[in-house]
Amino acid sequence: MRLWHVTLLAGVLAVVAGFLAPQDVVWLDTMIWVGGDLFSQYLAYLGMPFLFFSMTVSVVYLKRRHLLMRVLLKSLIWGIALSFGLAILGVVLVQLLPLPRLIIFFDQTVVSSSLDAKTIMMRLLPHNLLTIFTDFWFLPLFLFAMILGLNMNFDMESIEPTFNLFDSLSRIFFHIIYRTFYVIFIPIFFLLLKVVRTLRFSEAITHYHPFLWTIVGVAGGLFLIFSIAYYLLAGRRNPFGWIYGVGMTLLFTLVGSPNHANYSLYSVQSHKNQNIKRDLAGFNVPFFLLFIRSGSALVVAMSLTLIVKSYSVLDIEFGNLVSIVLGAMVSSLFLPLSSVGSQLQESLHLAASFYPNDISNGLRALDVIMPYLSPLASLIDMLILAFLLRVFAYQHDFIRNRSYI
Repeated sequence: MRLWHVTLLAGVLAVVAGFLAPQDVVWLDTMIWVGGDLFSQYLAYLGMPFLFFSMTVSVVYLKRRHLLMRVLLKSLIWGIALSFGLAILGVVLVQLLPLPRLIIFFDQTVVSSSLDAKTIMMRLLPHNLLTIFTDFWFLPLFLFAMILGLNMNFDMESIEPTFNLFDSLSRIFFHIIYRTFYVIFIPIFFLLLKVVRTLRFSEAITHYHPFLWTIVGVAGGLFLIFSIAYYLLAGRRNPFGWIYGVGMTLLFTLVGSPNHANYSLYSVQSHKNQNIKRDLAGFNVPFFLLFIRSGSALVVAMSLTLIVKSYSVLDIEFGNLVSIVLGAMVSSLFLPLSSVGSQLQESLHLAASFYPNDISNGLRALDVIMPYLSPLASLIDMLILAFLLRVFAYQHDFIRNRSYI
């Protein structure tokens, strides 16, 4: 039996167990925490150094081939375009579909935990460089990896041992994470069991089902669009080649694992199963993790539009719709500044600040479904990463076996 067969069976058993198990089972909650949450945290714990060392090596490789700026700009342009387009799509869908309005409670104590600019800069450039390795925030490591990678070419003879050390460490973490795939069905089982039990016993989210299913439908639509586009771009080959071999990463994302774990798993699977060279994935994966979060832009735009519609029965003015689109697009680019709490929640607060009126109380209405909105946004982010990285790899010859595509 193949690994994906075991993983699929674990998913089916998790759904069945979630519907059959009673609500108050203390030992089951403990097992879910150990087998699901703790395991996914372990992968996130490995993912931080893996992404750091891989990115440093990748920046060196891309600079040597004079492709670094081209890949960076192309990723940024595509990311901004997709964020803008999906934000518009999100606004239009909520405007056209008869989604139930939110119940908004007015509370004057609503606050956001967003960091101010001075705090962000102090954590980006701390007095002690070593503290960036103890802060569970990848943006300072991203900046440090860029600085190191850009300065490892000035004296090749003396720098090469350091470069080889970074490359070796990247390969070691790659190997450790790759080994976890043999038991990844265990955290998927427990995390999916947790999701099913929460959906089963939480009556508060029933009102939000149409909204959540709309987002799921958009994700399915994007999957079909990307498959058709890939079929045309890849010379009429397998339309699902862009997603082949990364299904377990997508499932792991959907059950709510940390983003560092998801993107690390994808980086490993893209190399092993899709033959995408580490030279490209080492840079693009952490870059997309931080700055290209178009799926989050879609969810933010849909959420804000639904909140504004819930405040009044009047039609939303065109200028206010524009502010929602711009806020969603900008907030998706600044997700790395949200280093505390839920990134999507902080993104919502940032996007809401673009709206001319105060809608902060409306954000509280989404608290009950935030554990479901975040994985759905991350899933769409991962679909976009998988498609664009595959296309970039094909265009810039970063596939180990060209006939594979």
